Amino acid sequence: MTLEEVNGEIVLNHVSFKYPTRPDVQIFKDLCLTIHSGKTVALVGESGSGKSTVISLLQRFYDPDSGNITLDGKEIQRLQVKWLRQQMGLVSQEPVLFNETIRANIAYGKGGDATEAEIIAAAELANAHNFISGLQKGYDTIVGERGVQLSGGQKQRVAIARAIVKNPKILLLDEATSALDAESEKVVQDALDRVMVDRTTIVVAHRLSTIKGADLIAVVKNGVIAEKGKHEALLHQGGQYASLVALHTSASSSYAGQEFADTKGAAASIFSILDRKSQIDASDESGMTLEEVNGEIVLNHVSFKYPTRPDVQIFKDLCLTIHSGKTVALVGESGSGKSTVISLLQRFYDPDSGNITLDGKEIQRLQVKWLRQQMGLVSQEPVLFNETIRANIAYGKGGDATEAEIIAAAELANAHNFISGLQKGYDTIVGERGVQLSGGQKQRVAIARAIVKNPKILLLDEATSALDAESEKVVQDALDRVMVDRTTIVVAHRLSTIKGADLIAVVKNGVIAEKGKHEALLHQGGQYASLVALHTSASSS
Repeated sequence: MTLEEVNGEIVLNHVSFKYPTRPDVQIFKDLCLTIHSGKTVALVGESGSGKSTVISLLQRFYDPDSGNITLDGKEIQRLQVKWLRQQMGLVSQEPVLFNETIRANIAYGKGGDATEAEIIAAAELANAHNFISGLQKGYDTIVGERGVQLSGGQKQRVAIARAIVKNPKILLLDEATSALDAESEKVVQDALDRVMVDRTTIVVAHRLSTIKGADLIAVVKNGVIAEKGKHEALLHQGGQYASLVALHTSASSSYAGQEFADTKGAAASIFSILDRKSQIDASDESGMTLEEVNGEIVLNHVSFKYPTRPDVQIFKDLCLTIHSGKTVALVGESGSGKSTVISLLQRFYDPDSGNITLDGKEIQRLQVKWLRQQMGLVSQEPVLFNETIRANIAYGKGGDATEAEIIAAAELANAHNFISGLQKGYDTIVGERGVQLSGGQKQRVAIARAIVKNPKILLLDEATSALDAESEKVVQDALDRVMVDRTTIVVAHRLSTIKGADLIAVVKNGVIAEKGKHEALLHQGGQYASLVALHTSASSS
């Protein structure tokens, strides 16, 4: 059946649930929660607690094993599925955009039959209209495979426009701003605040800034709602929420609430697509190799435009030296090209002019496969294969890692304990694109995969951005250990990740606008200082 009018009152009644693929893991047991019409409820909890599962159940991608969920008093299992999903606008951390025009991507949110006026209104609400209008082809711009032609912040704003174009009564925000830098986050959060008015909104988030204003905060732990209330009241209570907040604060020291994510690697993480799109043949055996790698990297007067976006100059005459064994953090706004540095180092693309050297040798003269073996990449959105955890980790060494190497890598990545705790341990099948593991678990497997070959160079592209405070701490400790004696390039927004770097380089308008250490740059009062101020205000407590 369908309802004539939707108020948006949602009740989870004694819901118990296990994923069919993980029958040994009880996600919810007798969970109860009422979400009143037009109110905002924030679900918080550790990685793997089941926060995002609530959203999957509401959309009926799964049904509870027992108990039920009602919308305006009607069991959702009695409602027509297609109609039910049309009442909900979902914005998730990792939006899937199609290789179509921006117009078609937004219209898709309304089954493809949105008017031009509706599309533009949705884009304006999502703070996307201005950047779209600024593109050479405007709304007729083809997005490119899985959105690689747009920066992370731009992709996310298109996804938000898509979610709201059908004017849904219910909004589901699953880490919706986590892929944005501070400036974009502020812009998008303002948009979300506008579209949340009079809508029932369910927010899954780690950022304090996103959670604090909710009408109700519900802490999910051990399969139930462990506690609920408003931000201030829960802090005074000194329970689960208070300790999550304390963790957040300590994990991100100089400002409360974590700063996440940006461009998901202009494509650096998606091997298959890149190898297909890229002009550079990874199987080409020609080129030289170095006996020993020190890890000294120099970008000499590099200029670059993506072949698919010839009108956008990413770098112009960019120079940067990264000394052996040191950590350099690249910071800058969404779309500034921070992640592009990583794509160039791995030779998914080559500069239009200038060059990049490793230990004084131009990387274009080195064998591509060998070059990539010297680098361990950990990106925001790890691609895991539908194989065992063991095979996923071994893949980092071309598949021929020993059991001892696999376990050592997992231990360094703080993954060994949770893997050993799974029914099948290292023989657990990961599931398509990693859906059977929580975000924090997936990321730790990806880190183990990156370090199993013991690379001299580490590339961390928003490596901890998909994690809650507790997992982030665990993973950051692991990264701190594996970074020792390795040349490390970090692309990040989180201050906690950046502050300890040997050198911070601000990428702006195609060049390194300024560089130095955290304290010195703050005193300088330039680009970095204003980025930090933005961060702090975007997530201030």
